[in-house]
Amino acid sequence: MTPQPDSPGSPPDDRPDACTVGVDFGTLSARAVVVRVRDGAELGSAVHTYRNGVIDRSLPGSDTPLPPDWALQDPRDWREALRTAVPEALAAAKVDPSHVIGIGTDFTSCTVLPTTADGVPLAEQPGWADRPHAWPKLWKHHAAQDQADRINALAHRRGEPWIRRYGGRISAEWQYAKALQVLEEDPQVYAACARWIEAADWIVWQLTGTESRNTCTAGYKGIHQDGAYPSPAYLAGLHPDFADFPATRLDHPLLPLGSRAGTVTVEAAALTGLRPGTPVAVGNVDAHVTAPAAGAVDEQARLSDRQPVGAHGLVALDWMNGNRSTLVDHRLSGVLVGLTLDTRPEDVYRALLEATAFGTRVIVEALEEHGVPVTEFIAAGGLKKNPLLMRIYADVLRRPVSLATSDQGPALGSAIHAAVAAGAHPDVRAAAARMGGVERNAYLPDPDNADVYDELYAEYRALHDHFGTGGDLLLHRLRRLRNRARAHGAAR
Repeated sequence: MTPQPDSPGSPPDDRPDACTVGVDFGTLSARAVVVRVRDGAELGSAVHTYRNGVIDRSLPGSDTPLPPDWALQDPRDWREALRTAVPEALAAAKVDPSHVIGIGTDFTSCTVLPTTADGVPLAEQPGWADRPHAWPKLWKHHAAQDQADRINALAHRRGEPWIRRYGGRISAEWQYAKALQVLEEDPQVYAACARWIEAADWIVWQLTGTESRNTCTAGYKGIHQDGAYPSPAYLAGLHPDFADFPATRLDHPLLPLGSRAGTVTVEAAALTGLRPGTPVAVGNVDAHVTAPAAGAVDEQARLSDRQPVGAHGLVALDWMNGNRSTLVDHRLSGVLVGLTLDTRPEDVYRALLEATAFGTRVIVEALEEHGVPVTEFIAAGGLKKNPLLMRIYADVLRRPVSLATSDQGPALGSAIHAAVAAGAHPDVRAAAARMGGVERNAYLPDPDNADVYDELYAEYRALHDHFGTGGDLLLHRLRRLRNRARAHGAAR
């Protein structure tokens, strides 16, 4: 794509019709929203569902099964989202592209892909499309757990100072474990990879025609600390050919959130319907971009809501996707204790909701043990549509739960960052004050329910520690047995 020069001047802050576009790239779909800069009013939105979604069985057009714990995506789905969702959101908002002063994006993380030097995904290159490691690895790709274990063990043996900043563990979801897996399992793909880039930065590259890297994913998922990546000596201890991984495939000037990565190219304008030269904000992570942005209940929720706390007699571990925090162990799996012939579906439903709240309480306690006080929770996105879940969180955490007013929190957050990148607001904090919104203390803890939840949490914590940090590796053994059986079945 051909880069465009910056617009000759940013629209004045008081222009009443100025808008920004935010695009939130999720796991199964992307959502675009058009937001008025002066007050944060959401004027229109659109959703694009990915054609290939999560690729976890086989590559598109192939019958060859993928190994267990794989999760890939198709970059064509992301481009198609720009082509459809942005114009549809503009049409829904009845906003002319000339009124759009900036666009911002956010992505799941760590969703990462290997590309050529000019940003073409290897999955789209002749000769590589049938190689699974050439495809983008979705955040929930957990097949690099062995590599993550070695990354952590070596860091602790060498006393690497950065490992403490990540709670002592680097996740299998993050950049280094996934890249090391590529090197060890398909070294030809690794050798062909000129750039190893977060999808959050790659999508900005598609809009601006130039590579950029954001400080958020670099510091969070890319182990960039104190101005540097892990040393070549450390990386060589993992694999001799991994020593230059950051220098050759990651290194690039880092840009702060809310800054301008570039402007929309002629090609990207034709794709999105925006005007060439429209400012583009630096890429961001979906969970993080929601902070500035800060329906109907199904039958199970309705039935569960009738129950007194503790009446189902169940305790669950919601580790169906492993434990991302604080254990950072993707070999773990879900557990449900207390089933009887009297157990009903709504009992299981409520126990699983409670498990997510208990897991959040574990995180809160870890933060507070390390000197980070937590006084309030703000729920965004689909979670806030479930009043039962919100009440459970308030009671389990013994803290008020507030609600982001937007139904498209990440997309709104991206639009807020776009407004800063366009110069309509001086910084993210000022933009959030004008464009974001929150309903404070929407749910308050019930002291009686909270007392019962304290008892249930004690049982949850015993179960959590037994399977998560104790000597019983049953869940690991079951995962290995499952993987062996699936591999045997695929080979038959």
